[in-house]
Order: sequence, then structure tokens, then C-alpha cells
Amino acid sequence: MKPTFFLRFAKRFRFLNAVTSALAISIFVAGNQLMILFRYGREGRAINAVFLLACTDFLKKN
Repeated sequence: MKPTFFLRFAKRFRFLNAVTSALAISIFVAGNQLMILFRYGREGRAINAVFLLACTDFLKKN
């Protein structure tokens, strides 16, 4: 699952309330973190940090 796909999905369902969208994003982020850590190990943590920053930045804009 690519972040771009997820963002498109999020934009399409703007009518969903903030709680459910935040929950969906947190589940998505957690799943992505696990995948990255599992695949890359220690190097994954740096990628992880960048990804989380991008996610929080996106959430602040909305």
C-alpha cells in the first residue's frame, strides 16, 4: 500500500469524521512502521522517522 494511494483515499472520504480518519491513519502508519522495521532492521528506523514526519506534516495541513 503506497502513501499516495492512501492520501487519495483520504481525500475522497472527507465526510468521515476526524476520529475514524485519524484511527485509519494511525493503523496505516503502524502497519507501515512494522513492515519497514521488519524489512530494513536498524536502517528502517531512519526511514521510519522521515515517514512519520511526512505523516504528521500532512495531518497538520488538514
